[in-house]
Amino acid sequence: MPSQVSSCSAEADKASVQAAFIPFGDIKSVEIVYDPETRQPKGFAHIEYEDSEDCEHAIFNMNESEFFGKVISVSYAKPMKKDTSKPVWQTEEYHRTVAQPPPERAGLVKI
Repeated sequence: MPSQVSSCSAEADKASVQAAFIPFGDIKSVEIVYDPETRQPKGFAHIEYEDSEDCEHAIFNMNESEFFGKVISVSYAKPMKKDTSKPVWQTEEYHRTVAQPPPERAGLVKI
C-alpha cells in the first residue's frame, strides 16, 4: 500500500524523498505531485514500498518529523480518484451503465 507525505517543502525532489525514506525498505516508486497549471510542487508525495510492512515502518518513524525545514505528515495514501479530466458522459462506464436503456425498455417510444 502506498504512503503519502504531506506538507513537503517545495525544495524536496524525488531523489531527496527517496533518500529520506529508503532506510525503511525497498521502494517501488516515488512520485512528487505537481500542479498541472503552474507546474509547481503541490506539497506532497506518494511513496510505494515493495513490502507493506516497510510502509508501516516509514509511517511510524517519519510522521511528524522535520524534512527540509518543515514538519511532514506521513500516512497511508487514499485510493486515487477516477479520471476527472473528461465529462462523465464521455466515459465507457457511463455508456455501459447509464446511457443504455434496460432491456425491458429497449425499443419503447414514449408518445
